[in-house]
Amino acid sequence: MNRCKLYIFSFLFFFVSLWAFDLEDQEKIKQIQEVIEKGSRYELQAIELFDGDTPWGISRGTSFLESIRFTVKYPNTTPYKLESDLYYKSDFTGKRQSMQIHSNIEIPGRDKWFLKPEFKKSLNAGSPVRVFFWVYSNNYDITLKVIFSQKKSQDIVVNFGTLKFNGWRRLDASITINKLPDRLNLSKLGQFELKGVLLESNSVQQKGSFYIFLDQMGVLIEKPEIYPGSEVPDGWELY
Repeated sequence: MNRCKLYIFSFLFFFVSLWAFDLEDQEKIKQIQEVIEKGSRYELQAIELFDGDTPWGISRGTSFLESIRFTVKYPNTTPYKLESDLYYKSDFTGKRQSMQIHSNIEIPGRDKWFLKPEFKKSLNAGSPVRVFFWVYSNNYDITLKVIFSQKKSQDIVVNFGTLKFNGWRRLDASITINKLPDRLNLSKLGQFELKGVLLESNSVQQKGSFYIFLDQMGVLIEKPEIYPGSEVPDGWELY
């Protein structure tokens, strides 16, 4: 009987957690929508929707089993659909897909995989401030990082932590630029680019194969304009 109660409690806790995540994701997406609808300071760019339009490869992988392919698998949740409406036009008739990464962990703590688009993924003019996308995991102790690059500057590494969750999860993080370029000199330095996604196995992760899916990567960009100081509150953040 106690085991049955524990199972029911775990089941309810799981769905309550999903519900809470859904509400939080919906609120964040609505805030992004409100910001871009104002259209003056920020712009949303779908830098990679993972529909198979751009091929990706695995650089510096460690397993002969590794592969990347695009498949019709994506979340079926309200937040995902809300965010999809920001990226896709209402008359879109193409095939929506996600990118599947399959590999094998042979030396936990040392194995890593750098996922790289085969064609340049440039961001629109301006400074990226947030990056968000969807990830499917099976409770892997694997750290995920998104890396951006810019000429004459160090790479920008956004660490999303470990993928210790089951199913689809929306990951969202701010982008910290060590030295924000002068807006007037931004064009001379060149645009930011999506360099790739880095997966790093942790030492506690068990050996064996794993599957991870990525979908709908968006970037919020602060446009390269000069604003009166009164219009930019100090320490302003989206959320």
